[in-house]
Amino acid sequence: MGKFKVVIALTAAKKFRMNIYSALAIAFALVYPSLSDITAGEPLYTLFAGTPFSADVYTTFLGIPVLLPPGGYYSTVIPVILTIWFGAKVEKGFKRIIPSVVNSFLTPFLRC
Repeated sequence: MGKFKVVIALTAAKKFRMNIYSALAIAFALVYPSLSDITAGEPLYTLFAGTPFSADVYTTFLGIPVLLPPGGYYSTVIPVILTIWFGAKVEKGFKRIIPSVVNSFLTPFLRC
């Protein structure tokens, strides 16, 4: 299923006018095997406990909970599309504020 995410990322990158190599880097990061191991242990806490929207949080990133679907991450397509969309917005913002002389080097460097 991972190779389909790469194809979806390439298609989304073309649609959102993002650098395809940056989109490939994002897609390969999303299909990295260790990403599914995050949900292997005990959850840190549960968000929205006692509601239909309850979700176990296994890890955080900069204090923000990282939520992965309980049925498995590799069968989902929407996170790839949303990540590429967000990356395209960030890339366009960096291209506006970074001088064109160093844009080809600094934009991918700062986006990561």
